[in-house]
Amino acid sequence: MPQTELQYLLGKLAEEAGEIAQMVNKTKDFGFDEIYPPIGVSNRERLHTEINDLIDNIRILNSRYDFGYDFSENPRRTTMKTVKVDKYYAYSKALGLAE
Repeated sequence: MPQTELQYLLGKLAEEAGEIAQMVNKTKDFGFDEIYPPIGVSNRERLHTEINDLIDNIRILNSRYDFGYDFSENPRRTTMKTVKVDKYYAYSKALGLAE
């Protein structure tokens, strides 16, 4: 049975999220500024491209299916996330798993 456009776009959203995860791992292993010669761009640039692809996919979902996300930064949420990330990094350090 053929998929709907919405199903297709949601699949693309998942695909982009997976590509971001892949680039995050490569960047973690090789650094932001490592350049993979066949491509000729840094991991930082490649990661930015994948994040932009995800954002573009969300914009398409929003415009066609009222996905409901306007991409405006929410400073309260950003601060809450920073506190949470710092808390768990400190916990990881306490366990001897981070520097």
